[in-house]
Amino acid sequence: MTNTSIFWKISLAFTILIISQSIFIVNLWSNRWYTAENVKGKDGLTYTLLVGLSSNCIENNQRHKPYCTTLSTNLDQFKTFGLEFSLPSNLCKLQFLNLIM
Repeated sequence: MTNTSIFWKISLAFTILIISQSIFIVNLWSNRWYTAENVKGKDGLTYTLLVGLSSNCIENNQRHKPYCTTLSTNLDQFKTFGLEFSLPSNLCKLQFLNLIM
């Protein structure tokens, strides 16, 4: 192999590495690993659930300030919004449905 082809292969490998690390860091900082949109709550309001690495948030679709909990808090607090959201089971179902659609 020539030095030129080795140089381009190494350059390509580092480019792929830097891009994938950048994507991971942006997702980590945004703390939004999964979003469930248009979840129906009480009084016919719809909400957006933001499931993150260190917290979970609920946001009214009329763009009110989001209500967030840490992972150590129970998601039962979301029941005040009229939501029954069992995170482990429903999250898997929603992810599966998104893969199909």
